[in-house]
Amino acid sequence: MPTATSAPCEQCGTPATPGTSCPRCGAWVFEADPLGDADAAPERPLAESAETTRSTSPDPSAVPLQAVATSVALRTPQAPRPVPGHGTDPLRQPKRGLLVAFGVLALLWALSWALQGDGPSGAEVHPMLRDEPRQTAPTRAPFEFEYLGHRYEVEPVADYELAGLVVSHNDPAGFGDIYHDDTSVDTRDLCVIWGANVVSGEYRDADFESGAWTCWVHYGQGVLFFGRQLSNNHLITNNEALRDLIEDVRVGDELRIKGMLVNYRSPTRRTGWRRSSTVRTDTGNGACEVLFVEELEFLSRGTPVWYALHSFSAWALVLLLLARVALFVHQSRVELRR
Repeated sequence: MPTATSAPCEQCGTPATPGTSCPRCGAWVFEADPLGDADAAPERPLAESAETTRSTSPDPSAVPLQAVATSVALRTPQAPRPVPGHGTDPLRQPKRGLLVAFGVLALLWALSWALQGDGPSGAEVHPMLRDEPRQTAPTRAPFEFEYLGHRYEVEPVADYELAGLVVSHNDPAGFGDIYHDDTSVDTRDLCVIWGANVVSGEYRDADFESGAWTCWVHYGQGVLFFGRQLSNNHLITNNEALRDLIEDVRVGDELRIKGMLVNYRSPTRRTGWRRSSTVRTDTGNGACEVLFVEELEFLSRGTPVWYALHSFSAWALVLLLLARVALFVHQSRVELRR
């Protein structure tokens, strides 16, 4: 029976002192409201309630599941539910995919740039590259031809045939060459080596670079290199198919070129004579061969796979950048509509 100082437990009805736990089931027994509001209950620390429930219960098997669940729910605050349209990015996965793809393609571009144009070893060189260029007396009389509305006078000085490895060339379409453009009769200047320079394979330890009209080679002490087995060739032709073929020449290609060493000028452009060298032992200004091309044959293409991968990765990087810009524009428009 409840006494004046006790109250019945709301769970099991056992008399208990208000403000304590029920001695039977462990539920909290609330004190009566002096103003008569039986529904009002004093606040109590959640941790104390849960601790009392666990420590004073004489029979854990008799504790109702509802009381335990209520205690745990009171102690564990729930995370707020996300509001739709806020804090979420529906384009997160596409953006992440583009970032990963960009990183992979950037690495591929750098690797292919480093490996493209790597020439053959001495044992892999085409046999024709072991020979010196063939130069004989000219068999053709002076002649003229037209290119893009300008007349050019050509004076042959020797018949010439060269087989060599391309180690460098200028870039008439590049920003660094201010002397050549699409209207120039000159095509690419090809810096070529042959003989012991390629058979030894030590050319791989040298660095080659081309200017608008020049070819430079740099190598350290102990590298076996012969300057007489290198030439910088200014190529001209009146054959459009040959011009296109010359534009396709790349570093690392082994090729055979046949034609004439010539002097030429353009009266309509009021240019002086550009004269060809006829020996391989000179250096400096005037040491380059001016070669009127009549035949060009690729004996071996240099690293075609790496050139293809370099071109592919470059274009793919451009497309990825455009895709990223498109995602940004799309997301900006969506945000403006909200």
